[in-house]
Amino acid sequence: ADTKEIEEKDVVRDKRFRFITLTTESKSLSLVPAEAEAAGKVAFAIDPYKGAASKPFSENTAMVVDMVKKLQSADYAPHVQTLGLTDAVAALKTANDDFVTTFSRRADEKRVRSISDNLKKLRPMTDEAARKLFEAINALYMVNALIENDQAKEKEIGAVIDAVNAEILQFSE
Repeated sequence: ADTKEIEEKDVVRDKRFRFITLTTESKSLSLVPAEAEAAGKVAFAIDPYKGAASKPFSENTAMVVDMVKKLQSADYAPHVQTLGLTDAVAALKTANDDFVTTFSRRADEKRVRSISDNLKKLRPMTDEAARKLFEAINALYMVNALIENDQAKEKEIGAVIDAVNAEILQFSE
């Protein structure tokens, strides 16, 4: 995910958030007493989250998650419904979830790039270590086969060879 895509998702989320706050503000002026009362309750609930859009992405996300939970709670859902904002709150949750998915994908891409770069640096070192291990095993095998002819050592070296081959096979899958 690139920065532009993340910023676009953030703009959508911020618009959904702003719609809820502006609707709540305008309904506080309603001539229908139930709407004005509900707007007062919802305004109280969302007051701590004002300015969320200007916060860093992670803080903005956390504030939106918390606000949505509050507005969907048994205490506030009836007031949200009175204002006709039930779908708007659900849309805000969806926009926030979409932002989180996109933002997390970028974090995953950065992590994969970092791991890939580290593996490129480590590969020559592990190749050299493996080469030395193979040479040592070969040397032990040759000394035993050509000079010592010790059956017990041959079995031990064979077990080491089998173990190394098993590890190589497992990591190549």
